[in-house]
Amino acid sequence: MTTRGRWGALLAIAAIVSAFSPGVCAQSCEPAAASVISIQGDVEVSEGARADWQHVRLNQVLCGGQQVRLRAKSRAVLQLPNETLIHLDEGSVVTLRAIEREKPAWLDLLRGTLHIISRVPRALNIRTPFVNAGTEGTEFALQVGNAETALWVYEGRVRFSNTLGQLVIASGEAAAAAPGRAPERRIVIKPRRAVEWALYYPPLLDTRPKRYPERLRAALFAYRQNDFPAAFARLEAVPPEDHTQRFFTLRAGLLLSVGRVAEAERDIATALKGNSKEGTALALRAVIAVVRNETEEALRFAQEAVAAEPGSPTPYVARSYAEQSAFDIASAEKSLEEASQLAPEDALVWARLAEIELSLGDL
Repeated sequence: MTTRGRWGALLAIAAIVSAFSPGVCAQSCEPAAASVISIQGDVEVSEGARADWQHVRLNQVLCGGQQVRLRAKSRAVLQLPNETLIHLDEGSVVTLRAIEREKPAWLDLLRGTLHIISRVPRALNIRTPFVNAGTEGTEFALQVGNAETALWVYEGRVRFSNTLGQLVIASGEAAAAAPGRAPERRIVIKPRRAVEWALYYPPLLDTRPKRYPERLRAALFAYRQNDFPAAFARLEAVPPEDHTQRFFTLRAGLLLSVGRVAEAERDIATALKGNSKEGTALALRAVIAVVRNETEEALRFAQEAVAAEPGSPTPYVARSYAEQSAFDIASAEKSLEEASQLAPEDALVWARLAEIELSLGDL
């Protein structure tokens, strides 16, 4: 699989991973402005300037004039009628506009970050406080901060304009616009890092309660119920004296599940500072390397994780992802067979093994 294909697959998985939760699909406007196809965390919708914020539901139809906002440690994916995907990061606020037949869709990004994937030429125009962005069949990310709006283009082109100037930003390029200034091109070394929050990070946490001290189990149970706000709230209630390595690896795993990669890496580093051979922390590092397409690093971290914690299924699952990224599917299957022997009651391990066996044609 090419790098572009790998990223596309990870983004697609991230968009559908929440689809196992029940939802509603009661349409209240025609044509709909968008529908909610993925939710992780705390996402709310309001009627324009009215402050009656309500929790968004999976598959909910959204209408022109409605605003969507995301709380901390949350993310969501909206789908426009033309199948354009809008990934929204934590802290984002967007206003949807009514769809007009045979015209590009419009939305206002008031603050935060979004990532767009559209295969329809001129499918979407975006207004921000400092600059507008018009797509021409593309993939790009846009971030509105207090001081500027930043743009990264991964495929296609984006017209980036305000009253002071206009640029056409092509694949692999970046730009920014500040108040009172025309858009300017920027050089970015690793542009894909700007959308790491939108990607899918495989769940790696050992969900057996006996593996955790009593104070951490409430957070674990909330995570098992896919209630991320409650899980983070339970962790915030843990006193500092109980911030053990297990605390930091649990929180790191939760953070990865909602795309908070930099925060997760800090917790992983803290866990490894206390014990450089902490197996779960090394396993989480391996998965981050897999998603970044750093295959050699992923294999190294995964092997170190297994050596450090051979009695836990988590390092073996991480190793299976690293081996799969290296196209060694047979070894990935063996790693998962070992994981299933260590945790025969773990449904995620068995689901992962079934996935690999299917790719081998063993089912």
